[in-house]
Parts: sequence; C-alpha cells; structure tokens
Amino acid sequence: MTAVQSALESVKGVTEAKVSLECKLVPTERSSLPRVRPSYTRLLYMVKYEPDKVKLEDLIKAVKNAPGMGYYETKVKEGEQKKN
Repeated sequence: MTAVQSALESVKGVTEAKVSLECKLVPTERSSLPRVRPSYTRLLYMVKYEPDKVKLEDLIKAVKNAPGMGYYETKVKEGEQKKN
C-alpha cells in the first residue's frame, strides 16, 4: 500500500482507494532489434467515496499531505457515479 493510498483511505467517507501503475513504452532505434524504453511511469488512484460525506478538497488535501519523499501532483478526473 502506498502512502497516498493510505492517506485517501483515512478520509472519512472513502469506501475504497485502489492504485494501479501506468507505464507508456516508446520504441528505441539503437539497433535492428525491437526494443522499448519507458517514457513515463505514473501511479493512478481510483477512489470510491460517499459524495454527501466527502468533498473533493478533502481528497486533494489528503494527497498533498501524504508522507513520503516524492512530489505528488493531484488531478481530479470524475467518472461515472454509481446509481442506486
């Protein structure tokens, strides 16, 4: 579990925080053999929460205040809302 994932799960009203790794590969042209090198790697977090209990600002604050040595950039991408 990552520090950011722990921070998100500690926010009251968050029901789930999942992390996945996204890596984009770029072909290199150093030899005739097909090779690839990572051009970027980033962690993506999917958070399920109860909108009546959690504000987006609370989630962003949790990410920005997560302990660790790295810099965390926060972008919110809203997905489909669960319909009951």
